[in-house]
Amino acid sequence: MFLALLALLSGCEDGRSPEEPPEPEAAPLPELPEEPTPSPWPTEVRSLEESVADFESLDGCVASMRESVPVEVAELLSDLGYDAALSEVCRSLQAAATGDPSHCDALVSSAVRRRCRTRVATLHQKPEACPDALGTEGGRDPSCLAWALRDAALCDGAGSAERSTCLAVATGDAERCAAPLGLTSEAGCRAMVTRMEGLVDADAPRRRDPPELAIDESDPELALPAHAARTLERGVVAVAVGCSHRVSLRVAPGLGDTRDHVGLTLDLRISRDGGSLGPGSEVAIGAVGTSHALHGELTLADGTEAVPGGRLEAIFETTYTRDGAEHTLSGHLRTFFRDAAPLPESCALPQ
Repeated sequence: MFLALLALLSGCEDGRSPEEPPEPEAAPLPELPEEPTPSPWPTEVRSLEESVADFESLDGCVASMRESVPVEVAELLSDLGYDAALSEVCRSLQAAATGDPSHCDALVSSAVRRRCRTRVATLHQKPEACPDALGTEGGRDPSCLAWALRDAALCDGAGSAERSTCLAVATGDAERCAAPLGLTSEAGCRAMVTRMEGLVDADAPRRRDPPELAIDESDPELALPAHAARTLERGVVAVAVGCSHRVSLRVAPGLGDTRDHVGLTLDLRISRDGGSLGPGSEVAIGAVGTSHALHGELTLADGTEAVPGGRLEAIFETTYTRDGAEHTLSGHLRTFFRDAAPLPESCALPQ
């Protein structure tokens, strides 16, 4: 008995039970194909103009919506805590019907406010009603501007995820919805084309000259990073400063750039009298270098006009002081104005 107990304990270190054989690994589950999310849009989509034509009053609109909304959809909206959904729909229609974007600003959801303003701007050709662009780049939403101004070329200013939808709506061509669409589904894109049917109908965009930004000559020899021109692919935004426009361009060296690659900041001042370099212009020598203020001239090419879609082409000739010596730097740029803020009426030229 003692030997049997000793044999049993010898298989248990520190009182632990003898190791059990490992369980066999479970067979991996087969990968099922991911099913596309069903579209929330109805099979028959009416145009925005039809919706606006049926709008008579806010109360009447809400009452009509309550009569027709499926109870399951109403239940979902209640589950989401969005009890004001029908009122929001009708206030958005009120804004579109009256052309007054201030009705949009009272809506709860920021996304709904943006779409509401876009519909007002598109329906009434009011680019001033367009919402601000998302992110830190400034200006108004590029898709809204393209639709409100009936200019499909302004879709070049939209991000790659929004550009296909922007072009599809601008040209009324739902076949463009087959391209990569980012967050917008193909069904959603096609529905938006139908909603805006007959409103924009812009011509297909003309081919634009590729953007350029380069240093042509410098002392000592310097170069911009290879990605410099790509920073201008979506155009630039001109903000109003008094009776002129200001454009800020900035190119920073990447991690793989050499000490001969420079960072460049150009502070462009554009007025009806021509262009000039502002005090914010500077050059940073080396991949991680010290900045030096640029002083010089900006010469605008003929035809440069600070309006949405306008061409911006210029050459710059500058100097900077480094280690007590003066050095030269010159270059050129070409892009377009993604947006340009309107100047005050007091700045208008006398007739």
